[in-house]
Amino acid sequence: MQTAVLCILSESPTWLKEIQEVYTKKIKPFGAFEIKEIKPKKHGRDQAEFKKSIESELLLAQIKDQDFVVLLDEIGKDLNSIEFSKKMERWNNSGKKRLVFLIGGAYGVSNEIKDRAQDSIRLSTLTMNHWIAQAVLLEQIYRAHAIQKGLPYHNS
Repeated sequence: MQTAVLCILSESPTWLKEIQEVYTKKIKPFGAFEIKEIKPKKHGRDQAEFKKSIESELLLAQIKDQDFVVLLDEIGKDLNSIEFSKKMERWNNSGKKRLVFLIGGAYGVSNEIKDRAQDSIRLSTLTMNHWIAQAVLLEQIYRAHAIQKGLPYHNS
């Protein structure tokens, strides 16, 4: 199954690009993998609901009917790395063609996205910006594959 990370992103800092390159290289041997950054037009903070709506539409346009969608959400399920690995294995065996992780913008995502997602997780009880969330997610995707394959990366 192909894995994709779809995210709303403002201009990425150099360190995030480096993390993307490192983890894409590590993840690709396990299967097709892509990161798709969606950069919407800028809107002011006073237009939070409008911005959330526009960003959600852009994300939904990238999701196909045959995708299994996992939303990263502050009220999603808490998982440790072993649980995440097991979940990822189940998601990959769902019969869908692509596993899609969604990272929304600063104001979250619409109810339409929440309804479309088959699962939702949170990376931490701490609030983090989308750059940090993406870096943590990429490491956890690699860690999940390493756990599944019994590679000497995760120390229990």
